[in-house]
Amino acid sequence: MANHLPSGEIVVEISIILNARSVSTAIAINNSMFLLLKNPDKLLKLREEIDGVPDEDVI
Repeated sequence: MANHLPSGEIVVEISIILNARSVSTAIAINNSMFLLLKNPDKLLKLREEIDGVPDEDVI
């Protein structure tokens, strides 16, 4: 006997999977920003590293 999901349930499951991915990305970015702001020395080091990357026209 086949065990098929109704198409509506498949759409709901896909939506949950896609939303979970975007939410976890947002949480990771939010936590990164929070930690950088709580640790200004690390933020300064990150800024120095980013500033040290050559401009696109130099590469």
